[in-house]
Amino acid sequence: GIFPAWGQMPTQLLSFAGRELLGAAVSSPLCPYERIFMLPLTTISMTKGTAIVTSVPSDSPDDYAACMDLQKPAKREFSGVAAEPFELVPVLSTPDLGEMSAKFMCEKLKVTSQKDVEKLKEAHDACYTSGFYKGVMTNGPFVGMKVEKAKVETRKYMVERGEALTYLEPEGLVTPRSTPDVEC
Repeated sequence: GIFPAWGQMPTQLLSFAGRELLGAAVSSPLCPYERIFMLPLTTISMTKGTAIVTSVPSDSPDDYAACMDLQKPAKREFSGVAAEPFELVPVLSTPDLGEMSAKFMCEKLKVTSQKDVEKLKEAHDACYTSGFYKGVMTNGPFVGMKVEKAKVETRKYMVERGEALTYLEPEGLVTPRSTPDVEC
């Protein structure tokens, strides 16, 4: 029910470059802040258009590195964003990495910026594995629930409230049989 009738194209309301959104204030479901800001993140895949990706610098090493980069005035000036100081919000806790797993792993691996791609991958894998299988929610509507279950419940909660819709995508490249070298 969110799109026009089948086969009908939606009406384009406006057009702009992504860079024009940097620094724009937006709201995000389940966020403790009334507004958050669009910031650059070099590790986002530019081949997918999944809208705004909410940053979780307490548990995502890529997001943590981006936040640390934006503490530097030259980086903020280059990106064209004015920084507002904020505290990182702990979302989950794990017995091995604590409440700020991204910070813990970035410091442990000596990550200095978003350009430390290999170290960030290692930190990402450690944080996401520990968070998903050992983590317990410390914030939001499912405090005390294991992350593995809270992930499913959060999706259901947000869809029921009209704050999200289920998004599915293929796991790999999809090509037609007639022209296998052309991506669908």
